[in-house]
This record gives sequence, structure tokens and C-alpha cells, in this order.
Amino acid sequence: MPPPPRGRFAPSPTGPMHLGNAFVALLSWLWAKQQKGHWLLRIEDLDGQRCKAEYVELLMEDLRFLGLSWDETPLLQSQRLNLYAQALQRLQATGLCFTCHCSRKDMALGAPHAGENNPSCTGQCSPTPGKPPSLRWRCVSPEHIRFEDAVLGPQHLCPKIYPKDFVLCRNNQYSYQLAVVVDDAAQGITQVLRGADLVDSTFRQIQLQQALGLHTPAYAHVPCLEDSHGKRLAKRGGTLSIASLRARGMSGPQLIGLLAQLAALGDGRPTTPQALLPCFNLKKLQSLRPRIAMEEVAIEEEKSLAIETEPSGQWP
Repeated sequence: MPPPPRGRFAPSPTGPMHLGNAFVALLSWLWAKQQKGHWLLRIEDLDGQRCKAEYVELLMEDLRFLGLSWDETPLLQSQRLNLYAQALQRLQATGLCFTCHCSRKDMALGAPHAGENNPSCTGQCSPTPGKPPSLRWRCVSPEHIRFEDAVLGPQHLCPKIYPKDFVLCRNNQYSYQLAVVVDDAAQGITQVLRGADLVDSTFRQIQLQQALGLHTPAYAHVPCLEDSHGKRLAKRGGTLSIASLRARGMSGPQLIGLLAQLAALGDGRPTTPQALLPCFNLKKLQSLRPRIAMEEVAIEEEKSLAIETEPSGQWP
């Protein structure tokens, strides 16, 4: 018999976990547990300036509150820098790495994960005194990188919009793309469920997996939870954190019921992750564009949650 599947949840402790993070965590847990598999927790804390120890403790507390337990000791990326350095050396030996002196501003970068994926180096950058260059990976032809997504179906990139390169290391800090590939392999991860905003990252990570001779997991990219205006929930917005909802009196089963309704797995009544296992089906997520808004009422302990899960032609 093949070994049980291994999934993971890999948050960055840059702020309190919000409903969008919990939505992904629950679905990832269900995908692994429905197959009698293992579910691992990994803390992606490479950004020493933004990641805080108190947020690590808080997200673990939030996961326990929701009834989402992990099967092995959580892994912290900040304790694995030597492994990333070794992988980087192996990638440099391929001849597909090159130095770049462009700053984040030069590259018009935004969010940490998405920003690494989009702009390419012009090749005209020049050294800046006192600033170490970045190391970037020169992408192969996009026709060679395809994968079957468990939610979105066959995935491939258009060569005309495909970036020519992406960051492996900047300012002596290893990139999300590199660390994720190393850690997924080291932890024996066989399936990765995450938000659809990271589909582009998958193409980059598959390239690195191939270059390093590593296994490529199965992928499932689920719709990101949005607010009532269609904006993706984010820590930077301070929206709907699990800690704040707990403080307002919502119970773990109530929050799981809410998340289940957003995923078309329930009617919103309080429930547990275990109770959702029989009805979990990734295909239910294919046409969803889940939205949520919260209106605070003046009466103490009274809240109103507005939910929309109708199919949208704009998704994905």
C-alpha cells in the first residue's frame, strides 16, 4: 500500500490569522484527513522584520480553537537557513542563476509572495555601493511547465506574459519560492492546497523542483475569501481576524460552520472539522467566489454575518 498523503498549512506570522487563512487551513486539513493522511504545520518566518513570535503563538492558539490539530512538530523556516543555502548552491551549478542589482522599487514589487513572481530584470541594472545583489532564476520555456490542479483543472502559462526570471535570494534573505520547495521535499509533502493567488508560484516552484531533482506534489488552488467589495482578505487590512471573532464571543464550532458555508460544505450551523469529512469535495469549489462581510450591531454579543457563495463567471 502507498504511504498516506501528507498535506500542510504554511502561514507567515506577520499578523493575526484571519478568516481567509482559516478557510485555507480548514480545506487543507479536510483534504488530508479525508484520505487518512497527515496534516503538518509549517511557519514561514523568513522575514525577520515582519514575522513575530507572538503571532506564531496566536496562530497555533487559533488553530486549536478551530479544532485543527497538526500531526508533527511545527517546522520553522528561520531554523533551516543552512538547507536553503545548500539548495541555492545546487541551483547555481545549473548555470540558470544570475545576479541582479534592481531594487524592489525598481521592480515595482508589491506583496512578498506575488511580487517575486511578476516583474523581470531588464538586464541593464548596475551595482549599488554597499548593497549586495539579488540572485535570480532564469526561467525555462513555459511550454515545459504544466500541471493538473485538483480544483482548477489543467494549468499552463501563456508565453507572451510569462516572466523571464524570479528571485531566489535578496538582501541575504532566501525567497519564498526557494524555501517552499526545499521544505515541501524535506517534509515529504505530497499535496499542497493553498489560495488561487499563488497559482503563478506553482509554475516557478515546479521549475526549482525539477532542477533539484525533487518530487512535485499534487496541487489544489482554492478561491480566496473576499470581502463584500470583492477584495481579498489580508492581514494588512486587519479584517476579520480569528482572535477578534473569538473576543466577540464566537465559538470554534460557529466559525467552522461559517467557513463550511463559504466552501459550500454546510448551511452555516455550528459544526466541527471532523463532521465535515464525509461531505468534503474539492470540485464544489470550482465555480465559487466566496464573499463575507461583517456588520457590528450596537447590542452587546450580537453580530450579523453576510455571506455570498454564488458561482461567478469571473472565477478563477
